Parts: sequence; structure tokens; C-alpha cells
Amino acid sequence: MKPIQLENKYGIVIGISILIIGLITSVDKISKFMLSVFSDNNFLNWKSFAFIILLACFIIWFLMNHFWSKEYKEHQKTKFERDNYMNKLKVEENERLVDLVTGVPNMKSLEQDLSDYFTEKRRIKQIQFILIDLRNFRKINSDYGFMKTNKILRMIAQSIYVTMRRNEDMYKYPMSNDSKKGFLDKFYRIHSGGDEFAFIIEGDQSDAIGFVNRLVPRFINEFTPKTKSILGKKEKLSFYSAIVQVNHRDEYGDIIERAHDCYNLAKESKKDFSLSWYPHDLEDSMPDTGWQKKNYLNARENFHVVLNR
Repeated sequence: MKPIQLENKYGIVIGISILIIGLITSVDKISKFMLSVFSDNNFLNWKSFAFIILLACFIIWFLMNHFWSKEYKEHQKTKFERDNYMNKLKVEENERLVDLVTGVPNMKSLEQDLSDYFTEKRRIKQIQFILIDLRNFRKINSDYGFMKTNKILRMIAQSIYVTMRRNEDMYKYPMSNDSKKGFLDKFYRIHSGGDEFAFIIEGDQSDAIGFVNRLVPRFINEFTPKTKSILGKKEKLSFYSAIVQVNHRDEYGDIIERAHDCYNLAKESKKDFSLSWYPHDLEDSMPDTGWQKKNYLNARENFHVVLNR
């Protein structure tokens, strides 16, 4: 409930003062008033008592309303400042979790989301971790400069990101190949860099393989033609990929390490598209018919599949 807002907080006091002065100047009228209220020169009668109660109630109400109004305004100001700070914090938090170049969630967001998947509530869900790295993109970056290649990275990232399904998440994955850096330095950088992307897919291994299968024609028919408008010349875009099945017992570093092993296997291939997955023997348990087996068969048509036997 809001306090009554008075246009002039002292207006009523001034009005009452004028009224009292007017009554005092009219002696005959004030005398009649006094006789009416304080009849028989008895100060404490029911009329005088009621008058004093009403006057006291009005004064108390006016003072309380005045201080309440003042406190309410301070509260509204504090609430506005609090909401403003909270909005700023949300914006800063979103910026902290988003890659500046591509506009998709970054490595810090990936680490946070992987942790969330392993809470008690979500342990029953099976997830797959996917890493893709654009082939020969360093040469494109060297030939055309990072300004133009950043536009290509953003084009690819946004095109994939806006078409993600409900059970799919995408992240910018800056991975360093500097051999002088330690393993954690390679994988735990937060800021933008490199041409790698990571994905979390809810489902089994065949779902993840189906996902990368769908990316191949997009790279050939959608992303590669768009390079001409950005670079001035058409450049072939392709990738190598690693898929790792994850369970709730895995530590974050375990996931990354297995993905790194598969990634290195896929990177050895000289073909445009290559793929490695872990575990490598899940395909054997799939029935010979059905969409799951078909995803594996399509993968061998789309990719050079390299498995760690």
C-alpha cells in the first residue's frame, strides 16, 4: 500500500493555521464554538474529548504519512538501484560466458554446463561430448587476416547455433597447440581463440554421429559458398571431429583428455572430413537394421573414420 502523496506536504498545516486564525478573529463565533465544545466551562466532556481525539489522530496521521512517504521514496530509489545493479550483473555474467567473436557460449560456460549435467537430478541422462576443428583454417587466417576469418567463424557458429535442437548445446572451444604449454593451459583458456567448437548432445553415441553427419553437407553446400562474399575468393571449409561418450563418474579433465586423444587420431587423416569416437566398440552392439546403425554407416561415407583399436 502506497502512502498518500500530497502535492504540498505542508498545505494542510497551513490551511488549518489559516482556519484557526480566522476563527480567532471572529470572537463571537469562536465563543459559540468554545461554549459548544466546552459547555458549562467543563473542559473534559464528551465533545471536547472527541475533538481532541480527532485532532490528535489527524496530526499523527499527517506525521506518519509524511515520514512514510519519505521512507517509501527512499525504498523505491533503493529498489531501482538494486534492480539496475542486478541487470548489470546479469549482462556482465552473460558476457563472461559468451565468446566475443562468435557470440556463442564459451569454454567457461562449457565447464559449468558439464558440471550441471552430473547433478543427481540429471544423472540418468546419457550425453556425448563432440569436438570439431576446422581443417587448414590457420592458412586461411594467414592469407586473409583475422578480421575476415573472424567473420567466417561467426557465420559458421551462428548458422549452427540457431538451428540447434533442444537436446544440443554449442560452445566456442579455444584449444592451443603450443607444445610448450601444459595440458590445462591448452584446454582451460576462457577467451576467444582458435577455430574449434564443442558440443554436448543428449543421447547415445549414434545421436552424436548423426549430428556430425548433418554438418558435412552444410559445410560443403552452405558454409563454403559463403566464403566468397567474405574473403573475395571461395575457400573450401571442412573439419575433423572427435566424439566421446560421457557418464556421471567422469571428471571434467577426463572428458577433455579422451576428446584430445580422439581429436589427434582424426587430425592424422589427410581427407577433408575425418572422425574418431570413443568408445570404439559400441557400434557392435547395434542391431543391423534401424537408424542407429545407419548413422554409423553414413559416417563412414561422410568421413574418414579413425578408431583407436
